[in-house]
Amino acid sequence: MAKKKEEQKTEIKKKVGHALPVRHKPDLIESPKKIGRPTKFTPELARKICRMMSEGYSLLALEKEPGMPTRRTIMDWYFSEKYPNFNKLYDEARERRAEFIFEEALDISDETQNHIVGDDKSDGARVQAQKLRVDTRKWFVSILAPRKYAESSKVDVTTKGKALKEPRAVTINYVVPTK
Repeated sequence: MAKKKEEQKTEIKKKVGHALPVRHKPDLIESPKKIGRPTKFTPELARKICRMMSEGYSLLALEKEPGMPTRRTIMDWYFSEKYPNFNKLYDEARERRAEFIFEEALDISDETQNHIVGDDKSDGARVQAQKLRVDTRKWFVSILAPRKYAESSKVDVTTKGKALKEPRAVTINYVVPTK
């Protein structure tokens, strides 16, 4: 009987890392679990998120889809050091999304031209609504991919039409008064 108890203690010690009193049954003891909620992150899910984003989905729209994580979770993955490739995929998806939205803006403006009919007074309101849709997309695309779509302005500084000369180096000597 004592030998059986010793075997049980040894078995428990192997599972848990320390010996518990014999009154605990070994089959009821579970190994220690990791703390925190398990992540849903998988490379397949990351690719699916990025594919949907490149097709025009926003993070708001993504989180409403079944089986998709929340915006916060996606942003946590983006800034996490655990998933270094995800932020690269995400950035590429944002750029492709900008292209998608840019093309959508072109379609909206082309659609507007096809729908204008004669002197109908409602056409003015429809045109303004379409203009707002296009302008909003242009603004948003300039934020998503500023290097490609942002309006840039260059300032040309000249004097009487001539370029300014290169500045000369200036040397400053400090004199410390003595007492």
